[in-house]
Amino acid sequence: TQCTNVVKILDVFENQYRNKPCFLLIMECMAGGELFEQIQKTKITERDAATIMRQIGTAVQFLHNRNIAHRDLKPENLLYEKKSSESAYQDNKLKLIDFGFAKEVSTKGLQTPCFTPYYAAPEVLNESERYNMSCDMWSIGVIMYVLLCGYPPFYSATGVAISPGMKQRIRQGEYTFPDDDWKNVTQTAKDLIRSMLTVDVNKRIDIDVFMRSPWIALPSNLRRKKRRHTPPTPLRAYLPPYKAATTLLAFNLYTIPTGNSPQRSFPRIHQDLLFHIRLLPFNSTLLTQTQPSPFHLTRT
Repeated sequence: TQCTNVVKILDVFENQYRNKPCFLLIMECMAGGELFEQIQKTKITERDAATIMRQIGTAVQFLHNRNIAHRDLKPENLLYEKKSSESAYQDNKLKLIDFGFAKEVSTKGLQTPCFTPYYAAPEVLNESERYNMSCDMWSIGVIMYVLLCGYPPFYSATGVAISPGMKQRIRQGEYTFPDDDWKNVTQTAKDLIRSMLTVDVNKRIDIDVFMRSPWIALPSNLRRKKRRHTPPTPLRAYLPPYKAATTLLAFNLYTIPTGNSPQRSFPRIHQDLLFHIRLLPFNSTLLTQTQPSPFHLTRT
């Protein structure tokens, strides 16, 4: 990739599975793990949050300049290049992964509802409504909110992935900045979040405006003070559990014959609660696979 904040593809293999063509993508190992885990383990300063958001914005700007919507921006899909201390956000490269939902936006827009509930834009939840790359800006706003207070602006009180009440709050843009958690956060940061968590797509800022924001452009001027409030409920209580990928793979699952589930076609595939397909580390799969590999690899 030409963008330093998008994961690199190291190799591509063309495969044959039951006489159907598919591709195996080998991507770089991101040893630092998920941004999600960093949110869980450390207290992130506003200055660090600005550094993180600038890297996310760089990756999204790279996509949007090419008319591509990612459609699944979330901390679980942002991995650090290397392991480091909690204070090394300035020196560690954050990269965007998982382009399974990514799609080039045509003049007609997008219509398929691809999303993770906590980060879904209102227009994506309305299945009859077409949408565009602006859905990524809503997701960026949610990520920024989570970084600065430790929990999402929209979540289900019942513990399910998404509830009718949560959908309603997203569609109406109902969220707050509780004073206990936000009193030490700058007004500039709050205003930037508001400009992204705007239900009216025509009033929502685009990625270029986001990257020009004083909060993004001048992270060194932001206060170093850490948020003192610890949410009474851990973030993992709001979001489904995920594991950091040590080796990244992607199969073109659209080539699976009709009637065959991904689990039957690829025994080592796991699914999380939201039915997003994941793979165990590639090396482990090769070492523990008990049946002959169905793939015939040919370098492309």
